[in-house]
Amino acid sequence: MTESESTQHWWAPELTRRNLLRGGLLGGVGLAAAALIGCGGDDDDDDDDGASTGAATGGTSGGSTTTTTADTSSGDDSGDGDTVAADDGDGEEEAGPGYGLVRDETLPYPYQFPEPPGLTPKAGGIMRIAATWNVATMDPTASAAGGTITAPNMVYNRLLGMVGGVDKNPFTIELEGELASSWERTPDGALFSFGIRDDIKWQNIAPLNGRPFTSADAKYAFDRYAAEGVHKSYWANVSGIETPDDTSMTIAMSKVTADFILPLASRYQTIFPKELVDDGTISDKVVGTGPMILDEAEAGSHAVFSKNPDYFEREVL
Repeated sequence: MTESESTQHWWAPELTRRNLLRGGLLGGVGLAAAALIGCGGDDDDDDDDGASTGAATGGTSGGSTTTTTADTSSGDDSGDGDTVAADDGDGEEEAGPGYGLVRDETLPYPYQFPEPPGLTPKAGGIMRIAATWNVATMDPTASAAGGTITAPNMVYNRLLGMVGGVDKNPFTIELEGELASSWERTPDGALFSFGIRDDIKWQNIAPLNGRPFTSADAKYAFDRYAAEGVHKSYWANVSGIETPDDTSMTIAMSKVTADFILPLASRYQTIFPKELVDDGTISDKVVGTGPMILDEAEAGSHAVFSKNPDYFEREVL
């Protein structure tokens, strides 16, 4: 399912969990066993008290850097592609870090780093990333700031996702299922129907304790987005959400909205559990269905994630 190029620049430029896993880690060192994220000041406005503490850390760079070993060999592995050296901007080419870029004009992104010679990819390891966002409230309905949408996005899933990675077409948006196994809309755009996967469990952490994920969980999160918080206006044209059974859900529209489907695949509409809302821990605790488990998070300092051993998309782990 593709959407027009006109929406590409608004929705596509985001580092999603799926893009990170598939585009950066899978073929290289595999998914990191833990990610240590150093947090500087948050560029986004956030009224949460935790977000403001980042400014007191001092000495933190305003930029962001990533150190990892990754496979981006979607270029020509055979070595038949052109090798391009780095350019320092003065017209003279300089040698790269031991090897140059591979150029393959048949790919959407024609310049790729070849696989480092003599290295065998393996799973495990640690990836450390510096970031400009600060640890803030973990409640996805409460804020759209970096610390709220980035850290929980590693732990939660969405109903749909956007195809990413080095092989994606940069001029189209292609959707794929995450928690949804299928989706369709009526020709008049008034009703969306979703099939929900039956093999998903919440992380084996209290108070969820690995219970099965059902369509009722998605409905609960969407109903809360519609009732309160910073994303409330997105749901203004929805007249009702129904769950006929554990593996199906419908969303009826009171007013047809052409781009309603796209935000369901964005990091702003992650699915969170009712239990965290009921026990009052939704602001500082994250237990999801996603590939990463949040082990600890400290405002102005860091967040630590580890691999979810029970993640349903085993091929990305």
